Amino acid sequence: MCKRSPEKQIVEVHTHSGYRADDRPLEFVRDGCRHHVSRILEQRRVQSVSGTVSEEFRVLTTEGNEFRLVHHLDSDTWRAGPVK
Repeated sequence: MCKRSPEKQIVEVHTHSGYRADDRPLEFVRDGCRHHVSRILEQRRVQSVSGTVSEEFRVLTTEGNEFRLVHHLDSDTWRAGPVK
């Protein structure tokens, strides 16, 4: 069984690349466990005051858990944390 830590962690994400690269997440590895995305509940593009851009996804996994995945485009890194 996978443990769920409350903080956001850098994660490995496998994505579908359609119209653009890393169009949407399909699955991710967090806390040593692979989570499959069953549905994207919310998606938005965010630009910070400093000008950095990220894509944020609120997803539902096949296990029934909600996570927020954030793709930092400038560093091409992903972070994931549970939705409270």
